[in-house]
Amino acid sequence: MVNPQKVTSMLETLAGCLDHLRELAAVPRDKFLGDRRLLDSAKYNFVVTIECLLDIGNHVIASEGFRRPEDYRDIAQVLAESDIIAVELAEKFKLMVSFRNRLVHMYWKVDDELVREYLENNLGDINELASAFSQLV
Repeated sequence: MVNPQKVTSMLETLAGCLDHLRELAAVPRDKFLGDRRLLDSAKYNFVVTIECLLDIGNHVIASEGFRRPEDYRDIAQVLAESDIIAVELAEKFKLMVSFRNRLVHMYWKVDDELVREYLENNLGDINELASAFSQLV
């Protein structure tokens, strides 16, 4: 059974990071791209946000006895197979995981423009996943 306290705690952390990412998205593009501290803040908050989503997903999978995921991207697949999230949302989740992997493991290859694009175009997807997970508590 899903532990509501654990999921709620992770969702609260995610919400704080998502609020900060929204603030960064409101910074004019040129100012954002020209300020290393803003870029670093966005990268860190994306990592924490996506980690929260992965942790919640893993918790749900383990708690409900679903198939064990093969890797982080497979967490999204297992959640879709188990009707926890829609297939379309799972595909977006997989892309988020790939972005997180780049930030964590290939940090020297992260294009700052890509970070800005994620700020402009993907915060709604994160919010949609968080909403889906909040329905479980």
